[in-house]
Amino acid sequence: MFNLKEDKKIYVVTNRHLIDKSSNLCEVIEKCAFKGADGVILREKDLENEALKHLGEKIKIITDKYNIPLIINGNIKVALDINAYGFHTGFENFKNMKGNETICEKIAVGVSVHKVEEAVEAEKLGANYLLAGHIFETDCKLGLKGRGMGFLEKYVKVLLYQL
Repeated sequence: MFNLKEDKKIYVVTNRHLIDKSSNLCEVIEKCAFKGADGVILREKDLENEALKHLGEKIKIITDKYNIPLIINGNIKVALDINAYGFHTGFENFKNMKGNETICEKIAVGVSVHKVEEAVEAEKLGANYLLAGHIFETDCKLGLKGRGMGFLEKYVKVLLYQL
């Protein structure tokens, strides 16, 4: 099995539209968990509440079986309804959420940030973890060039001194 250095982790971020037609998302999640994924972020932005909740419940059975966290992207209601480990959102949404501190006591909250200042503010508002993006070019951000590893290295160094 592939071993990561130090305390690094691999989280699977879903997009069911990218899966080969011969598989389904739950089968892929099961394989990833079996191979050692450290967690799953369910990121299916096009699903309505009920469909996301239904899919989340099915995936939670798998993540619970492997004792890894399930994080719901962009939908705090579904995250709370299915008793997910966490909820992930963008910085502006997190900043404008009422009762951040109370929510962060009930469920782990992750925030996507694109500037060091956003990271510092998100941490002060109670975020449990941060995702700095985007480092590489991706179909999720068509037309936007990735910031590269140099950005990430600088970002981490600045954050270590500011937090």
